[in-house]
Amino acid sequence: MTMKYFVILLFTLNLGFAQTTAQDTSLIICVNPNVSAEFPGGMKALVTYLNANVLGNIYLTEDEINRQRVAYAKILISESGKVDSVSIIRGSHVSRLDTLFKNALQKMPDWKPAELNSKKTKQWFSIPLRIEFR
Repeated sequence: MTMKYFVILLFTLNLGFAQTTAQDTSLIICVNPNVSAEFPGGMKALVTYLNANVLGNIYLTEDEINRQRVAYAKILISESGKVDSVSIIRGSHVSRLDTLFKNALQKMPDWKPAELNSKKTKQWFSIPLRIEFR
């Protein structure tokens, strides 16, 4: 029996925090930028990228298919558009799938950075990875 699986990606903005101090007026992380950071090519391109770099590199056993759950990662896009920080905040219950997911996120191409008042700023995102079997 051949099983097809698809990545369903719901891309959500993780509302982080903005912080300034009297001595340091630089914005640390933007909560609600004027322009959100964007993966090159948009959401469709991000789904294609994850399909190629996660699903394209893994075969799940029947046991792993039954155990796997939605995985959630948190990424920080820097002022230059680079992925600065990646963490799996909830695993899929299949460790090698989580590892592939994290590695794919760390190796993403540079994003178009977020902007606040015409200045580039950092922005957090939460990315869920849900694999659906049909």
